[in-house]
Amino acid sequence: MREGLAMGLDYTHTWTCYEGRELACGVCGSCRERLAAFAVNGVTDPLAYSVSTPIGQR
Repeated sequence: MREGLAMGLDYTHTWTCYEGRELACGVCGSCRERLAAFAVNGVTDPLAYSVSTPIGQR
């Protein structure tokens, strides 16, 4: 995550959710890891989630 942020990677175009729906679920293991990585790096995840407050952002 840190290297991608340093390179200016647009994380809006990345996907990690296991659910395979239009919006990321925000609760599966992959979504939780993604949200935690953004939190550790002090950045808000730009991805839209199907839940109003994903678990990693509570």
